Amino acid sequence: MPCWKKTGALARRSDACRAEIEAIRKAKTDSTGKIAEKEAAIRQATEQRLGRQQAETEALARARTAADSREEMSREMARLAERKSCR
Repeated sequence: MPCWKKTGALARRSDACRAEIEAIRKAKTDSTGKIAEKEAAIRQATEQRLGRQQAETEALARARTAADSREEMSREMARLAERKSCR
């Protein structure tokens, strides 16, 4: 193969490689954007989940406090009823 044909073939191959590299760079940029969007969605979902969990924890704490108050009230009423019956 003459030298000028080899040079032309190498130039075409070089151009093809450049185009392939550019396509890879574009795909990487696109993927980076998609990853950032998905990470933002994950962060938002996590914040919402944590907010719901906090609200649930607070509700459970209020329920425990109310149950403790009822139990204390029941004990006090039983004590008073016993005291009254002993008179």
